[in-house]
Amino acid sequence: MTAALKSSKPERASLRLRRATSFLVAFAFVVLLLSGIALFVAPSGRVARDIGWGLIGLNKESWGSLHVVFAVLFVGFGIVHLVLNWRPFRSYLTDRVSHHLRLTRELALSLLIVLLLVLATLFSWPPATQLEAAMSYFRRDFWSSGAVGGNPAHGRRESDSGPVRVRAWPRQLGRTSTDIMPAAAHGHRPAYVSSCCALS
Repeated sequence: MTAALKSSKPERASLRLRRATSFLVAFAFVVLLLSGIALFVAPSGRVARDIGWGLIGLNKESWGSLHVVFAVLFVGFGIVHLVLNWRPFRSYLTDRVSHHLRLTRELALSLLIVLLLVLATLFSWPPATQLEAAMSYFRRDFWSSGAVGGNPAHGRRESDSGPVRVRAWPRQLGRTSTDIMPAAAHGHRPAYVSSCCALS
């Protein structure tokens, strides 16, 4: 009776560890799913900063940090979960009688799907191209086009007209940026700058 109780304690501890690991993997997956969706629809870094983009009170940098941290945790918890459940997992790969590796339909199908997805990503095949196009649309066009209150001006290039032309002044005037930027930052335009802009 005493020996049976002693032997049951490690089994209970192992069962609790398996349950805890399963919960951790599941919760990490949920956070990864949410952060992945947020990063998928998030605008590019510059537009996100300009419009103050956020989702559920978190900005793009916070979502990125969450995604990285929980990706590492998911991998770690997944390895622990695999070790704790190695026997049932090994039974999926080996024959019950000979205990040799066997290629089942499920294993072959899983390997084929993973291989096709890797090739589709590397060689820009569907559905990878559609996913990349959708992500590019959200990053470049959706938020900066004014569709949801964004400002189309955020998508302009630095060579367009406006305050960004101050970067070209030092080259045109033969001066350093340290001579011009302090005045420009306070809204002042020195005389030599005004003459340059009048000629451009």
